[in-house]
Amino acid sequence: VTGGDMMGHQQHMHKHLVCLLLCVLLCHGIQPSTAEVVDLHDPETQLANQLMEGYRRDVIPRQKTGVFEVQVQLALTQITKVSTADEIMIFHGWWRTYWRDPRLAWNETEWGVSTLKFPAGLVWEPDITVYEAVEIEETLLGLHVNSSGYVQMSVPREIR
Repeated sequence: VTGGDMMGHQQHMHKHLVCLLLCVLLCHGIQPSTAEVVDLHDPETQLANQLMEGYRRDVIPRQKTGVFEVQVQLALTQITKVSTADEIMIFHGWWRTYWRDPRLAWNETEWGVSTLKFPAGLVWEPDITVYEAVEIEETLLGLHVNSSGYVQMSVPREIR
């Protein structure tokens, strides 16, 4: 098999796999307009796969300086209750956390990608807790990473 024949065969197989995927989705009642089809050849997917190769989320990112900095910001959106008698305060807001993970950095010019979004739990995240909180309700969203490895995690929370 020559190189040209092999490339044509791979493209032919790729088309069949895409058709098979659409058939499976349709058989399970998922409409094509709501199904997200991932192109394994787009730069974002290839870059994310390369960055995750060998990545360990249980290992704290190390900086060359030896100093690791995590920035935390609470953006209050609503204070729903303040009771001095019950010694309770309930508020809603966005808990924003920023840090740099050099393992997630890439050459933006080479890839043509400036930011990537990763699902929560896929990369290392700082373990930060409000110790005096009685109850915390949060919705885990994705993380945004820029080409220098700067990570932004923004989580809506209700804190009591």
